[in-house]
Amino acid sequence: FGDTLGSLEVGKRADVLVIKGDRTKPYEALIAAKLTDVELVIAKGKALYGDPDYLTELAPNSYCESVTICQAAKTLCVKESESADNKLNQSFTDIETALATGYPGILSLSTGCP
Repeated sequence: FGDTLGSLEVGKRADVLVIKGDRTKPYEALIAAKLTDVELVIAKGKALYGDPDYLTELAPNSYCESVTICQAAKTLCVKESESADNKLNQSFTDIETALATGYPGILSLSTGCP
């Protein structure tokens, strides 16, 4: 896996999670993190979710959506085109609808928080 994993370099896959918290206690910060503490999510090198300031710079795409998660403004950049051939082309509303249909008791991220 050395050619695709193990470090943050051009050409390698990059899964990164940035959360608010005490930098001197990273494990405790991760365990204590709430949904609103997630500042940035990058999967396979693509910025997908986080605070609007980060996503404006890292994922400028016309399909990025402004969403409210637990009363916090966030940006979600999952959809990449109008094509429905790929699950990554679902909007936040599409994802919430699919989850609510498959799991009727699931809590909506846009209206409530655990």
